[in-house]
Amino acid sequence: QEAELIALQLYTGPMYFKYNSVLRAPNELLRDSNKVPNKYTTTIHCIVSGIVKLSRHTPLPDDRQVWIGLKGLKLPESFLNEDKLGVSGGVEYGLLSTTTDVRTAMQYAGEEGESIVFEISCGAIDRGASLTFVSQYPGEGEMLYPPLSYLEVVKTPRYRE
Repeated sequence: QEAELIALQLYTGPMYFKYNSVLRAPNELLRDSNKVPNKYTTTIHCIVSGIVKLSRHTPLPDDRQVWIGLKGLKLPESFLNEDKLGVSGGVEYGLLSTTTDVRTAMQYAGEEGESIVFEISCGAIDRGASLTFVSQYPGEGEMLYPPLSYLEVVKTPRYRE
């Protein structure tokens, strides 16, 4: 639908920050509509609906890997250590932007301060939607995953000194 494509294109620009801020906000903040005047409910619904539809038609990357670079982030020990069920990782409450180009992820992570680059395996079930054809930045090779995506740690993190 046209509304989904427009919402996805809006997400690829500066609006991504506003949408993710709402999705990641504490519940107490969202209950008081005076504190968050616009929750972007309809737009976020259109984005998620578009992700679901597009992901069915998005071919897997050749190496079945996507990347995400994050600046100013130090992972908590609870993310890295296995819980009582033998699982480690966490849930991303916001929309999860990834890229098929590791260099793009490295640029987002930056050279200074705390930063991390995730290498994410994708398959037939858990794959994102390619936004290249609607992106305001088509060269980034963006693959978008819906809110509440679970990131499981399957390898020991490597840190660059």
